[in-house]
Amino acid sequence: MRLYCLSGHPTIPCNVLKFKSTTIMLDCGLDMTSALHFLPLPLVHSPRLSKLPGWISKDGNTMLEKELKDCAGRVFVDSVPEFCLPETELLDLSTVDVILISNYHCMMALPYITEHTGFTGTVYSTEPTMQIGR
Repeated sequence: MRLYCLSGHPTIPCNVLKFKSTTIMLDCGLDMTSALHFLPLPLVHSPRLSKLPGWISKDGNTMLEKELKDCAGRVFVDSVPEFCLPETELLDLSTVDVILISNYHCMMALPYITEHTGFTGTVYSTEPTMQIGR
């Protein structure tokens, strides 16, 4: 029996249990704290966001001025948010037979796993968790 932890965060579980010929993923959480460092993506043009000044480093380097914006003394990234996905280098996720989801917090990486890793197994969750996930 082997147990792999694919999450780099202690409160965001994503574990894989291999027992004999069966591979079970226990939750697939996604660390979304990196989204706090990105500007919101407006659905329509926002003059307020477009007028934010670019961030200039203390040494005067303006290379990142278009990617980084200063807002209320904080620096934000002006692009599509990026997230810390579960580590997939430890094993091939296409070999996972079953994913067990314990609650709605622990299914945030499920779309990535089912659409981009070759996963073809079955996902099990409680009915309320499934309704929230839709």
